[in-house]
Amino acid sequence: MTAAGEPKLRDVPEMQRIASAEAHLDAVRDDLRALSALLEELTATPRTTQRLSEEEGEELAIEGDLTATLREVRTGTITNASELAARLEQLLAERTHPLPLRQIVGAATDTGMVRDHNEDSYLHMQLSLDNNATPVQWGAYIVSDGMGGHAAGEVASGLAIRGAADVLLNDYFVRNLDSMAPYDDAAARDVLRQAGLQANQYVLREGQTRGNDMGATITFALVIGDRLTVANVGDSRAYLFREGKLQRISRDHSLVMRLVELGQITDDDIYTHPQRSAVMRSLGDKSEIEVDVFSERVKPGDMLFLCSDGQWEMTRDAEMERIIAKETDPHIICRELVAQANQRGGEDNITAVLVRFEA
Repeated sequence: MTAAGEPKLRDVPEMQRIASAEAHLDAVRDDLRALSALLEELTATPRTTQRLSEEEGEELAIEGDLTATLREVRTGTITNASELAARLEQLLAERTHPLPLRQIVGAATDTGMVRDHNEDSYLHMQLSLDNNATPVQWGAYIVSDGMGGHAAGEVASGLAIRGAADVLLNDYFVRNLDSMAPYDDAAARDVLRQAGLQANQYVLREGQTRGNDMGATITFALVIGDRLTVANVGDSRAYLFREGKLQRISRDHSLVMRLVELGQITDDDIYTHPQRSAVMRSLGDKSEIEVDVFSERVKPGDMLFLCSDGQWEMTRDAEMERIIAKETDPHIICRELVAQANQRGGEDNITAVLVRFEA
C-alpha cells in the first residue's frame, strides 16, 4: 500500500507482461501445477510403515480425495482456477455440511424369561432446528446394560446414561444450536469419547460409595444429518442396516470376541461358549477406560440398531436382519425383535433401539 492507502504492485524480480492470450493460458496452467505440487507435498502420506489411529485413518481417506483433485490439476484435467476452486469448495462442503435426514425411532425393552428384574436402560432424544429455512436435526441414542445384581445393575445403567447424556446435551447440542456452524467430525468423535468417560465416572463413584462392584456396558450414537458417530464400551452392540444387510459397527470388549480375534474359536462359538458373559472392558471397573469410537455416513433407507447382549445373543445377526428387513416401522420392528428373543429363551434382559433415516 502507498502512504495514501492506495494499492501498489509489489516489486517482483523478472515480472513481465504476458504477450498473448495463449501465453496467458500457459501461465495459468503453470501456476495451477505449481500450486498443486505444493499442496500435494503438504498432504502427502510418508511412504513408511506406520501405526495409525482410527481418526488418522479417516483423515487420510478424506485427504485422498484432495490428492486426487490435485493430481487432476497436475495431469491437465483441471485447467483453470475457477474449476479448482469449485472442486475444493465441494470437498470442504462434503466434510462440513451434513445432508439433512429425518430420524424415525422405535425402542423396546423387556426383563426376559429368566431374570426377575430389568437392569437394561435406554435413552433416545432428538432436537430439530429450522432457522432461516435451514433445517438441522440431531439425535442421541444410548443403550446400557447394568451389572451387579438387584438394586445395583439397574442403578449402574441409569447412571451410565445420565453421565453420557449430560455431556452430549451440554457439550454438544447446546453449543451447536447455530445451524450455520460447520460440522466437525473430530469434535463429534471427541464428545462421544468424553461422554463415555463421564458415564464411567458416574458408575465408578456410585460403586465406591455403595461399596459394591456395580458396572455397565454402553453403546451410544450421535447423529447429525447423514453423519453417524458411534461409541461403545463392553458388549452392547451397534449395527448399521443397509440394503437388507446388517453390518456391525461396534466392537465387543469380551473374552469370547478376543478368542475369535486370536483364531481360537469361531463367531458361532460365541453364543455357546461357557465364558460368553465375561466382558474385558466395562464402565465402573476402573478410573481410566478406553472408549472405542467409529464414524459412518448414512443415507435414506438405512437404519441404526443399538441393542444389549440379551438381544443379539438370543436372536443372532441373520435372524435380526430378517426381522428388520420385513418391516419399515421401527416401533413394530423393536417389539418383534424383543418378542423373538423371548421365544428363543429370553435368558437375559433385552433392549432394542432402532432409528430409520429418511430424506
